[in-house]
Order: sequence, then C-alpha cells, then structure tokens
Amino acid sequence: MIHLGRDEIVNLTLDDAIKLGVKFQQENNHEKAAAIYEQILNVVPDNVSALSNLAVSLIHLGRLELGIQQFAKITELAPSGDAFMNFANALVQGNNFPLALENYVKAVELAPEHLQNHENFCNFLTQHGDGLADLLPNFIQKVANVLKKVPQAKYVNIELALMYHKSFNLDKAIEYYKKLPKLGIKTAELYNQLGLACLFKNLLSDAENAFLQSAKLNPNFISPHINLGICYEMLSKHQKSIEHALKAIEIDPQDVKSYNNLANLYKNQTKIDESIRCYQKVLEIDPNHVQAFSNLLLCYHYAPYDRKEVFEVHKKYATICQAELPKSYSNTCEKRKLRIGYVSPDFKRHSVAFFFEPIIENHDHEKFEIYGYHLIKGEDRFTARFKELMDKWIPCSNWSTPYLAQRIYEDKIDILIDLSGHTGNNRLPLFAHKPAPIQMTYLGYPDTTGLSTVDYRIVDQYVEPPEEDGLYTTEKPLRVPHSYFCYTPIEKCPITGDTPALKNGYITFGSFNNYAKVSDTIVDVWAAVLKAIPTSKFLLKNQALKDPDTWQHFKGRMVERGIDPHRLHYSKFEKSTQDHLRVYQKVDIALDSFPYNGATTTFEALWMGVPVVTLVGNAHVSRVGKSILATLGFDNLIANTADEFVTLCQTLAKDVKYIQNFRQTIREKMQKSPVMDAKTFTRELEELYQRAWNNWCENQSNQHEQISEQPIEQLPQTQPKSTIKKVFFGLRSNKPNYCV
Repeated sequence: MIHLGRDEIVNLTLDDAIKLGVKFQQENNHEKAAAIYEQILNVVPDNVSALSNLAVSLIHLGRLELGIQQFAKITELAPSGDAFMNFANALVQGNNFPLALENYVKAVELAPEHLQNHENFCNFLTQHGDGLADLLPNFIQKVANVLKKVPQAKYVNIELALMYHKSFNLDKAIEYYKKLPKLGIKTAELYNQLGLACLFKNLLSDAENAFLQSAKLNPNFISPHINLGICYEMLSKHQKSIEHALKAIEIDPQDVKSYNNLANLYKNQTKIDESIRCYQKVLEIDPNHVQAFSNLLLCYHYAPYDRKEVFEVHKKYATICQAELPKSYSNTCEKRKLRIGYVSPDFKRHSVAFFFEPIIENHDHEKFEIYGYHLIKGEDRFTARFKELMDKWIPCSNWSTPYLAQRIYEDKIDILIDLSGHTGNNRLPLFAHKPAPIQMTYLGYPDTTGLSTVDYRIVDQYVEPPEEDGLYTTEKPLRVPHSYFCYTPIEKCPITGDTPALKNGYITFGSFNNYAKVSDTIVDVWAAVLKAIPTSKFLLKNQALKDPDTWQHFKGRMVERGIDPHRLHYSKFEKSTQDHLRVYQKVDIALDSFPYNGATTTFEALWMGVPVVTLVGNAHVSRVGKSILATLGFDNLIANTADEFVTLCQTLAKDVKYIQNFRQTIREKMQKSPVMDAKTFTRELEELYQRAWNNWCENQSNQHEQISEQPIEQLPQTQPKSTIKKVFFGLRSNKPNYCV
C-alpha cells in the first residue's frame, strides 16, 4: 500500500496510486502528480512507471535536468526502446543533440517495430541532423543493421536516407530516397528531399523533376516551389524561378523564406527596387531575420543610394545581434606570438580567396599563429591549400553562433577578422559576442558592418579617404599604404595577344561584371559611350546570360537608349577560368560597373591586357576601381563624372597604339606594383595588427584592469531546442543567401 498525505486518500495500492498520478497529469496538475510519484518512489525506488511519469511532470514543471536524470536512470534499470526514446526526447529539449542521437539509435535498435520511435527519430534528423553531420557516420551502420532485421521497414530506409543526406553522402542518400516509392512511400516530402539531394549534387534536371513531382502530389506544399525557384535560377531560367517564388508566396503570404529568395532573384535581374521591397517585407514579418537584413544591406549597394540612410540601416542591424559580452579576457600582453583568427565561408574557389591566398601564404609564423574558422561544408583545392597554410583549422559550419563564440574565446584569439561582411553565409552575429579583444572586418564587403563590437575596418586611402573618418562607419579605419587588395592571377593564364582593334578596325568595349551590378545608371553611361564612338561595339559576358531572356532584357535597355542592337554582342558562359579569361582577347577596353565597382573582374581584365575605365562615386563601393587603378598609376582611366567617363573612353578609343602597348606591358607593371607584392603587403598588414594589439594592451594598462580567467557561460554546440512534432522531411540548402 502507498500512504499519501492528509489531502489525499490515505492508502492506495501501487497501481491505484499511479493511476491517481496519471489523473492529475491529464488535468495538467503536475505538482500534485509529481508529489504522488515521489511518494511512490520513497516506497518502491525502482518503479519504472513512477520514474517515467515523474520525469514527464518534472519537465512540465520546468525542472528539465531532474527529468533528464530520471529518464537516464530508467535506461539503466529497464533498457527498452521506449526508455531510450523518452531519454532522447528529453535530451533534445535540453539541447544535448549528440547524446540524443545516440539514444534515438538505441531506441530503434531495441524496438524496430515501434512506429512512434521511428517517427520521432526521423523528425529529429530533419530538424537537427545538419548540426550532427560529423557524428552521423558513426551510427549509420547500426541503423543499417536494423534494416537487415526488418528489410521492408519503411522508416528505417527513411532514417538511412536522412542520415546519409545530412552527412553529405549524397550518392547514398539518393539511392535510399529512390527505394522509398517501391516501399509505398510516395509523398511530396519524399520527392522534395530527393530533389534537394540532387540539387546539392548539381544534378539539376533530376532535382527539377523531383520538385515538380513533389508539387504535383501536394499543390499546397510550399517547399518544392521554394526549391524550384533556386533550381531554375541555377539552370538560368530566371523567369521560371520568379514564378515559383511567387507561387510559394501565394501558398503562404507570411513565409519569409519565399520573400527572401524572391528578393535574391530580383536582385540578380537588376530589379533592385523590387528586391529591396521584398527584403523589407521579410523584416516586416520577422524583424530579427539576420540573413534578410544582411541581404538588404548588400542589395542597397547595387544602385545609387543615400549613404546616411543606409548607414542608419546598418546600425539598426546591430540592434538585432546584441549579445552578452565577456567580462574580461585571459589574453596576456607579454611578448609572444599573436593569435590571429580569420572567419569566412569563402575558404574555397571564390573571389575573396584570390586576394586572401597571397596573404595567408606570406604570414610570419614566427610572430603570428593563424587560425581559420571555416563556416561552410564542402572543400575544394583552395580549401585544401588554406588548411595547409593555417596553423589551426576549425571547420565549424554546424556550430551555433554562441558555441563558436565560446570556442574562439577559449582559443584565446587576440585579433578576430571577418572576411565576409554582409555577403552570403556570413556569421556577423558572432562578432556581436566579441569573443576576441580586438575584432576587424576586411575584404569581403565594401561598407561598415554596423556593429560597435567590430573595432577596425581594413581599407586604404582611396576607398576611405581620411577626411571621411568617423562618417558612416562604426569601425575605425586601418589603412594599408597602397590599395587594400593583394592579387595573384591563376596559373596557366592565357596570353594577352594583340588588341583586337588592330584586326577588326573598330573598338570593342566590354564588361564581364556580375549582371546585378549593371544598374540603369551605368547602362546610361555605356550607351553614351557607344553613341560617342559610333563605330564601336559592345560585348557583355556574365553567368546570367545563360538565360536568353536576360540577354534580351539587356538589349532592350540599350535599345531604349538609342543603341542599334547589331552593335551588341554577348559571350556564353565558360566553365573553366582559362576559357573565361580568353574571351578578353576579343575586348579592347573594359567598362567598369557603377555604383558597385568590380574588383576581381577589374584585376582579371587588367591581367589580360585590357585597360579598365572606372567611374568614381561617393562611397567605398564605387571607389574600388580607383583603389586598383591609382595604385597602378593609371589615373588616366579614372573618371569622376559620367561625362568624364565618356570623354576618357573617346580619348582611349582614338589611341589604339596606347591600347596595344598597354596590352604588352601591363603584366610586368602589375608584377612590380604593390598590388602583387604579397610579401610587403602582408608585412604591412601584420604591422597594422601589431599596432592595434599594442594599443589594446596600452589601454588595459591605463585602465588598471586585472586580466583574469573568466570564461563566457558555456552554451550549446548546436541550434536551440525544438520539440518533437509530426515527422516532416525538409532540409536547408547551403546555397549562399537562400533559405530552403
């Protein structure tokens, strides 16, 4: 018999006492239920039912840790599929996803016939598998062994498909997804998953078919339409991309992912006003959507904008990234190697890598210890090279921002450097935590971060002239002596050859810039150039032109400005960089974009012997061309007004001898210039690092601060908790800037 308190029945059998506890739980009176179970356990300490029910009530009462302890005890007393499943579910609520994974696997091993266990495990993999990509391969064989016991088990096949997918073994994931229809699973969610795996493998036609099948099976399922928008963009079918993004919004007018993706699509089509409105709609629905906020800030730079207004938006971004700062740092100021941490999603084949690789190759490892925090999954030969050159390489694509901040703090990084700004896959919210005493931003983004916790921005006198110090930026400028770019051309670069005007008898202007940068402002100027030199022609080249509609769009813009379409030509997309650069052999003079100047494109044109004419604006983003050309001594290619731009092009077009000489001598000139003197550039950059560090140490001394070990509060490695719900198959795309 169980003896209860005076307010309850005095004596009950064990079964009746448990039933009474259950009654209170059903009435949501967990305090009374917990009290009953505790009294039961005083009499029968190892009663599994009482332990289990008590754990449930404790969790409802907010005593999560005690509830988890109870479930853990049950797995020892009476190990079963249900016991491990309950323990795993509780661990999910406690954000212990690695241990939850281990216990979900034990649950399906012990009870492969229990449908609810499989549903919970599938849901867990869908929601949290991305953060466990490195651990999943350790458990795949155990789940595969379950499949040997029950070969037709539908959910085990789903689990294996998800585990392979989340651990980026996409070939095996596709293999298992394709088995599921034969097992009677023909759901919209399944085909959406299959489409995503194919999309990641760049099997675009297969991805398209899978997404279309998903949409057919469930016309109101939003995910395949979101993903078709991305798929068609990758296939350069831009109008279809927009149609499916709009369809997704029709299905759910409050879906922020759809508006964010539609904004990206509009931006790529130079529809900047429409793009901005869509990003603003995202922030209207979800004011704390950091990705859309960064996308909006980047988008402003593709058309003329008000610097003061956009600066205020940058500062507003900072308000949604606020975080608790460390009370102190354990970094010591005695003479030693400085620990420099670079944070980037672009340690791969990317324009940022072309400028960062020569720096990382020339760092002085006697004075600096270099850490690389790699923010995305996947590697290429550039990634392998960066790993080789770093002293410490930390792949952290699946880590939560607080956990990464904790790791950087524990690594005792002295200077932490962001290489992305507000570009795709950035992790700027990390810098709001200030895990390092000094933080900087460099290279990836032509404007302020807006974060007061970022101390410095590495620039030069051209993009950020000293007279503008303190204006429109939250960081202090750290200026390198010349251009802030350090360039290394690709290996096996094609020859420059002769300027084509010698053979053609006319000048060919060209632009290979990203089509999103081809604003109406610069189209006006380009049209004026072609009118001023009536015999000239124009060659446009960029990836967006794979879509015939984009070329027609550009031609239409030029025809509206009075240009004969027969003077306009485009070049198809080239997969290899060598073939891409070889197209410059058809161009005499390159025209820079505005207001978003080119950087990599400008260097490539120059290296291929093509002079680049740039138009300078009133902000960093439209002074990049000046930074490059002024450092090389080509002030004659820098225009300060649209009229001056046209005049410079006229003057240049008349002097084919100059253009030919430029083509034959530019490589030697670049090699002897600061923009390709990687050793000197890196020493100058390191001097800036050392100066910033000395200033920090001096400030610590002046403030008489006691440097002590006081770590940031430990935080979970992966993303915040999510309760177990009905199983749903949906993965996130790792394409830059898109939500899936």
